[in-house]
Formats: sequence, structure tokens, C-alpha cells
Amino acid sequence: MKIQLNVPKAQEEELIKILTEKGFEISDDAIYVISEREIVSGKLAVRAPDTGERVFLDIDSILYVESYGHQMEVTTDKGTYISSDRLYHLEEMLDERLFVRVSKSAIVAKRRIHEIKPTFSMKFILIMDDKKQLEVTRSYYNSFRSALGI
Repeated sequence: MKIQLNVPKAQEEELIKILTEKGFEISDDAIYVISEREIVSGKLAVRAPDTGERVFLDIDSILYVESYGHQMEVTTDKGTYISSDRLYHLEEMLDERLFVRVSKSAIVAKRRIHEIKPTFSMKFILIMDDKKQLEVTRSYYNSFRSALGI
């Protein structure tokens, strides 16, 4: 079975040794990921896009999370960071009182929505605090309305 590791370099070598002895193959294209706990006391572990350095973001600083294939981009006021977790995993980790899924590829911070524009055919366009526009798709329309009480 192939697995991907998303752990600090200091622990990676030891884990590779243990897992390969047990018959696991370590690969970056594996569908299963072993990672360190991503949320620690109100912080989300991500990587800086330019250096790959591990950074812990305050959950309160997150505006939205977008999925681009297997890569998640976590956008804050200070920039965009990379997470290797799947979007559904991040959705489970983030507090549903503060965040809401709006499409197959995006989760937004409720308090960072600047404006909600209704459109035809049961959709919304969200204008976020950083002026980015995100769409609430039909599949998420009713759950979005319920989550925001509209």
C-alpha cells in the first residue's frame, strides 16, 4: 500500500524506516496521507509557498481555503499558504460555527464575507474581505443559507 508522509523532517526518517519494514511504500502520489495533527490550539499547520517551511496560522486569520487538484491554498490577510490535506479533511477540522463549505473546491470564513450577491438559478457570489469573488454553487446553496441564517 502506498502512503504519503506529511510530517516534520526530524520525524520523517524514523517513520519511513518503520513503515517500509511493515510493507508500506512511501510515495508523494499516494491517496493515503499520514500527517501530524494539523490543528493545535487554534492554529493550522501549513507550508509557506516559496520556502516550503512549516508555518502555524491562527485559525482567525483564515479568509478561505480553495482546492486546486490535490493542493489546498489557505488564504489569509498576510498571504496564501499550502496545505496537503484534502478539502474534506480541512472542513472536518475547522469549526462549523466559523467556516462554511460553499462549493466542491472552497470553504470560507463566515465573518470574512464582505458581501453576498444573489444570482439566478440558486447561487450566490461572495465578495470576501480581500475582494476575491467566490461562488456558492447550487449543491451548497441550501446548506450555506442555513449556516448563515438567511
